[in-house]
Amino acid sequence: MKFFKLAIPVVLVLMVLAACGTSDKQSKDAQSLPRIVTSEEAQIFSRALSNNTQDKNASFEITSGILGSNGFVARGKVDWSTSVVEMQVSLFERGQVEIQTITTAEAVFESFLGMDSLASQAGLEPKGWIARQFDPTKYGIDVLSQFMMKLAAPAPENPILLKQDGAKFLGSEKTNGVELLKFQNTPNITYFLDKNGVMNKVNANVKGFPNSIEIVFSNRKNTEIDVPNVGDAHSLDDVISFYPEKRPAF
Repeated sequence: MKFFKLAIPVVLVLMVLAACGTSDKQSKDAQSLPRIVTSEEAQIFSRALSNNTQDKNASFEITSGILGSNGFVARGKVDWSTSVVEMQVSLFERGQVEIQTITTAEAVFESFLGMDSLASQAGLEPKGWIARQFDPTKYGIDVLSQFMMKLAAPAPENPILLKQDGAKFLGSEKTNGVELLKFQNTPNITYFLDKNGVMNKVNANVKGFPNSIEIVFSNRKNTEIDVPNVGDAHSLDDVISFYPEKRPAF
């Protein structure tokens, strides 16, 4: 009996030490993030942009800041195979679209809240769009479209070079039951990827916007965009009487 009386405290001490060791290891692991990617993680990260090209298209929602205070919500579609982006932007409340565009390689088709009434007052025939040139130095919505198109590449990156260049692993999180791995190869963009390197979400600081943006993708491979004809759009010369003043500053 004396043996068992002695053994029980010893076992308890060992259990406490083991628990402390596990806790210390978990704490050190948490403190070690972000860290340079492992070879396996680099393989996953290397496929992020090429997976978008392979899937060809997707729907998305972008959120940034607070509506009514320099924030916005943008819903849309992207077709990486044809370089077309469709986007509807709400600036003051969800569901109210202040401005929308369909951006192609040749032109930007644009409409905004109240445009039809203004065109009618100007004596113009009814048309659903204004056609203009793509200009990310002037239009915030063009910056977003440009950023969206850059999230695709024709081939996977070299995982060895990704690792050598300091690509980082930031940990993981669960979204809708799916574990997403977080990666960076620049401080301004965080990619949230599943175990196959498919892009679920992106957080980014984009030049020209006061708040970071979050992009969430959905409906991959099944998204279609109807591109207008140039004949269905007013030119900027047609709408010069109201466009510069009435178009939302975005």
